[in-house]
Amino acid sequence: ADAQPLTPDQPITDSLDDKIGYRFYKFNARMGESYRVTIEVKTGNFWTNTTITGPDSDVVLGSTQGDTLIDSMLHFAIPQDDTYNVLVDYITPTFGTPAPGTFTITLSKVTAK
Repeated sequence: ADAQPLTPDQPITDSLDDKIGYRFYKFNARMGESYRVTIEVKTGNFWTNTTITGPDSDVVLGSTQGDTLIDSMLHFAIPQDDTYNVLVDYITPTFGTPAPGTFTITLSKVTAK
């Protein structure tokens, strides 16, 4: 699947269902920068799994599981200048196939105060 580009502070609303159970995103970042990825479930009854990886999808910078009440948020630092990947997939809070639904993903740059 092709990765959609993420731009800081420009939320993307997307959907997940039993045919498309995951979404890929990418963003460019520089060493030493800090970012936060926030997932907010808008419709449906599912949990999101969010994983941030390095350019080769091998180095995991962060991973979390949120639910429909506690949406997920990851805060992470960038180890080197490159393109980074975000994978969002979902599971049901009960047994069986998750109900289809929508979510909003937001990438935010975190700056020191």
